[in-house]
Amino acid sequence: MKTRIATLLVVLGMLISTLTSANEPVPASKAVSKSVADLIKSELEFPDFARESDFECCVMVRITILPDGTFNVDCVNCMNLQLKNYVVNEIEDIISEEHALFSGQTVSMKVNFKCI
Repeated sequence: MKTRIATLLVVLGMLISTLTSANEPVPASKAVSKSVADLIKSELEFPDFARESDFECCVMVRITILPDGTFNVDCVNCMNLQLKNYVVNEIEDIISEEHALFSGQTVSMKVNFKCI
């Protein structure tokens, strides 16, 4: 009887660990991550409000690719709230049919805003 209970607990533990790992987003491959990062960096411009005040900052972003080719910003980290909102709005406005094939995958990237 004890072995049956132990076996049942082991199987239950394996089932729970499988379910929790299946719910995590799938990270994109390096090639997809690089192409998404290049696309976003080409679309983002240095904002006027930051240029006027000579503000420099970096923004860390985690993006999920959606089935329609748009991007959803899951997580963003920045010291400046205005720059944070600017980056989220600009990224969510980008549409890329080329990346729709990779829907459900996540890309993490860092965007630097520096005055030159």
